[in-house]
Amino acid sequence: INARPDIGVNVLTVVKELKSTVQQLNAGPLKRAGLELTQVYDQSIYIRDSISMLRTNLLLGIALAIGVMWFFIRRLRATLVVAIAIPISLFAAFVLLDVSGRTINIISLAGLAFAMGMVLDAAIIVLENIVRLQQRGESTAKAAVLGVSQVWGALLASTATTVAIFLPIIFLRDISGQLFADLAFTLAVAVIISLIIAVIVVPTASQTWLKGIKLDDPHDDWWQNGTQLVMRLTNTPKRRWGWVIGLVLGASIVAVSLLPKADYLPQGKQNFMRGFILPPPGQSVTSAKTEFVDVVNARLKPYVDGDKEPHLKMYFMGVFGQFGFIGGRAENPSELDQLIDIMNREVLSGFPDTIAFIQRSSIFERIGGSRTIEVNIQSPDVSAAMQAGGVGLQLISQKIPGAQIRPVPGLELAQPE
Repeated sequence: INARPDIGVNVLTVVKELKSTVQQLNAGPLKRAGLELTQVYDQSIYIRDSISMLRTNLLLGIALAIGVMWFFIRRLRATLVVAIAIPISLFAAFVLLDVSGRTINIISLAGLAFAMGMVLDAAIIVLENIVRLQQRGESTAKAAVLGVSQVWGALLASTATTVAIFLPIIFLRDISGQLFADLAFTLAVAVIISLIIAVIVVPTASQTWLKGIKLDDPHDDWWQNGTQLVMRLTNTPKRRWGWVIGLVLGASIVAVSLLPKADYLPQGKQNFMRGFILPPPGQSVTSAKTEFVDVVNARLKPYVDGDKEPHLKMYFMGVFGQFGFIGGRAENPSELDQLIDIMNREVLSGFPDTIAFIQRSSIFERIGGSRTIEVNIQSPDVSAAMQAGGVGLQLISQKIPGAQIRPVPGLELAQPE
C-alpha cells in the first residue's frame, strides 16, 4: 500500500494519522483475519531528524554568536543588552509565521539559523555608539538618544537592502518561490525586527544597564599591529596596485578552480533507496518468484541477518506483470551508498532480459528535483518506435556507463501500451 500526501498537506500530520489508522486495522479486522500491516518506509523520520538537526544548529549558533560577542566586548551587561535581540527576533518570527499560515519546517528553520548572526549587527552598532558617547561625557539618557539618531539612517539602509534581496522570493510562483519563500520570509522578518530592537529596546535597556560601563578593547594591540602591517605592505602606489591586481586575479583563479558542479536541487542524504524492476516480456508470476524474487531474497539474507556488511535494516520487493519495485534502508545511514553499490553490482545483476536498478531516494522528487531525464519517442508505427527505443537504450548504455535506464512501458510488442 503506497500513500502519498497531496501537495500542500503537512507530511508529519499525514504520517501520524496513517500510523493511527494502521494500529486500528491491526487491532481489529486484520487481527481477526490473521493479517498484519507493517510499515516499511516512513518519510517523517528524515523530516524529524532534519528538523532536530536544524534546531540543534540554531541553538549552537545562538551560543556561538553570544560567545563571540562576549570575546570582543568582555562586559556581561553589554553582552546581554545585545543578546536580547535574538529571543525577541525569534519570537516575532514564530508569531508572524503562524499568522501568515506558514509552518516551522526545514526551510524556515534554516532561515532563522542564517539570521542569527544578522540580527545582532544593528544592536552592536547602536550599543557601541551609545557607549562611545557616554565615555565622551554625555549623560546616559542623552547618549541613548544621540546614539540611535546618529546611526539610524545607516541601519535603515542596511536593513532595506537585505530585505530587498530576499523579499521578492516570497512572491515568486515557480518552484524556486515555493521552496525558498519560507527562508526569505523568516530572514526578512528577523532582520526587520532586529532593526526595531536596535532603535527601541537597546537604547531603553542601555539607560539602566550601561550606567558607568566602559568598553575597553582588550584586543587593541591586535588591531594596531594588523593596521601597521597593512600600512607597511601598501606604503607605495606600486605595492597597492600589485596587491589589488594580485588579490583579484588570485581570488578569481581560486573561485574558478573550486567551482562545484551545477545542479538544480540536492539529492539529500535520506536513508532510503528505491528501485525498479522490468522483468522479461511474458514472464509468469511463478517464474518471477522462482527466478528473480527468491534469488534476490537469498542474496540479501546475509546482509539482513548481519553476516555481511553493510547491514540492511529492512527491504521490500514486489513483482507483478511487467513491472516491479524494490526498496530498503541501511542500519547505518552513512553506509547506504555502499549498500546501493552492492545491490546494483551483486544483488540485482545477472538476470537474463531483466532491467533492475536501485538508487538513493531524493527528498525533492515530487517537485522536479529528481535526477531523471525523460526521452519520449513518438511514431505512428509501433514497431519503429520499439526499434528506436532499443537503439536508444543501447546508445545510452554505451555513452553513459552506469546509467540507470528504465524504458516505459517497455521495448516489446507483447506490451500493447
